[in-house]
Amino acid sequence: MRYKDQLQTPAWHEKALQIKRRDNFTCQGCHEQTKTLHAHHKTYVFEWKAWEYPDNYLITLCDDCHLQAHDWIDRIDITMESLMVNVDPLQLYNALIALKRSLGISNDEHLIKERIIKKRLNNG
Repeated sequence: MRYKDQLQTPAWHEKALQIKRRDNFTCQGCHEQTKTLHAHHKTYVFEWKAWEYPDNYLITLCDDCHLQAHDWIDRIDITMESLMVNVDPLQLYNALIALKRSLGISNDEHLIKERIIKKRLNNG
């Protein structure tokens, strides 16, 4: 099932409502409560369905903050695609772990490593 289709399922709607409730129906970026809110995945794991993520992987964002977050994700994805072709996987893995540590992002190193290995296997 495509990711876009997953976001239309009752399972995702329930998960999104649970996250918004947890965050008191408040954008965790700008603390706005009157704008349309979204449950946003802070990171993506290839094999997981949208609703299978642990709660700490999701955050409530308003329209503006959500668009801004995805703008950064798109920029990172483009950079990652070019790096996947031109950089040794171990160097990339170590750089990503260091970046996540410096940003204070949860450090699921094994997930990053698995994703890099799968990407390399599929492209190489």
